[in-house]
Amino acid sequence: MRIPSLTPQKIGSLYEAALHRDGLAPLANIVSGVMGVDSTGLWVIEDGGIVDMATSAMLRETERPYLAHFHRLDPWHFASLAHLDRVVLGCELLPERALIKTEFYNDFARPAGLFRPMGATIRLASGALAVFGIEQPRTRLLFEDDNKKPLERMLPHLRRALQLRLKTRRNPPAQLHADTLDALAFGVVVCRADGRIVRANAAAEALARGGAIVLRRRGGGLGAVVAAEARALARLINDAATGGPGGIVRLTGRSGCIELIALVAPLPGSFGFDGGTPNSCALVALRSPSDSATFSADMLTALFRLSPAQAEVALALYGGQTPEQIAVERGMAISTLRTHLAKIFLRTGTENQRDLVRLLGMLPPVRAQAVRQ
Repeated sequence: MRIPSLTPQKIGSLYEAALHRDGLAPLANIVSGVMGVDSTGLWVIEDGGIVDMATSAMLRETERPYLAHFHRLDPWHFASLAHLDRVVLGCELLPERALIKTEFYNDFARPAGLFRPMGATIRLASGALAVFGIEQPRTRLLFEDDNKKPLERMLPHLRRALQLRLKTRRNPPAQLHADTLDALAFGVVVCRADGRIVRANAAAEALARGGAIVLRRRGGGLGAVVAAEARALARLINDAATGGPGGIVRLTGRSGCIELIALVAPLPGSFGFDGGTPNSCALVALRSPSDSATFSADMLTALFRLSPAQAEVALALYGGQTPEQIAVERGMAISTLRTHLAKIFLRTGTENQRDLVRLLGMLPPVRAQAVRQ
């Protein structure tokens, strides 16, 4: 079975799919694509009950009978609870000679072509689990240990993406609070179609004090130093707030140099602001052209569950140091450093130093306290 590589673009799509408003089916399809299989099932369990479920197309007909009856008989699921946060094969959970004698196999799994799944049960929060099952029809080659690696690389991202989905579902984003925007390390301004400012975060206020943008609180809206750029920005805001796609405009500072890039995007009409009435608005994200993501060890520990030592090693790699330099600087044996690297790659879902640096470079800049658990 040929396994596609887990690129940073695919990692990004996992997070996007996990937050899809219409359910988890897009996430199941992405996992199937990365694994190179036709069949993926996933479900989220809270307080012992299945609250969210999705399957790729080949398993869609099994959802209703599974939810109605067979989830209570599923020997793979119950055995997997003893192997949390690990990828396991069905035959490791239950010997296949025992499986074929069960009602679950004869009345459900065998008609569906399921024989030796591979999957994982991961802990999302207290009382909340996510279960992934990757299936190959019995007529094809069966999964073996060597097939686990791609799913193992995905697990940290699948966990984090589903944790975000769980938080979103528990606290629906119908209210966009000031502290949410202030957690972002780049400027964010929410405007109505006529340009009036609904919300500006702390980073945007700092940009205004520095003269990079103009925040007119009483009727003037968000502005720019150069008149033509201010008009272009106003057009994009109006477009995004009235159903258009928005766009990008570069903003010149008082120095005469390009100081900011403004990305204007629509916000759904269902969004309200700190308890206010929902309105169609545009979101303006303001970044310096020279900005890159900034990290702390605390951030990486929270995002990927790295140890403090592993987070420091990851930061050093991102900063351009070689493993040998890191080992010498920290007074550790190169073998210990390699052990740290192996765990970093596993927990971040990357394969090597280049993939790790690329992934870190794609992460959005957020303030450290926003990712602490």
